[in-house]
Amino acid sequence: MLRMIYCVAASVYKPSRFRPSISKIVQVLEGMIPWSVIWGENDNAFLNSRSTL
Repeated sequence: MLRMIYCVAASVYKPSRFRPSISKIVQVLEGMIPWSVIWGENDNAFLNSRSTL
């Protein structure tokens, strides 16, 4: 479940030029690579810095 959440977040919240490729998403979902490859500490800081309405 956690892998799916990070894949969705990386695909939706990151600016388009920084979004992971579909092949990276598939690899994360299959457990071949860790989710930290597509979602890092800087991404958490980016989300925390965004204001909410």
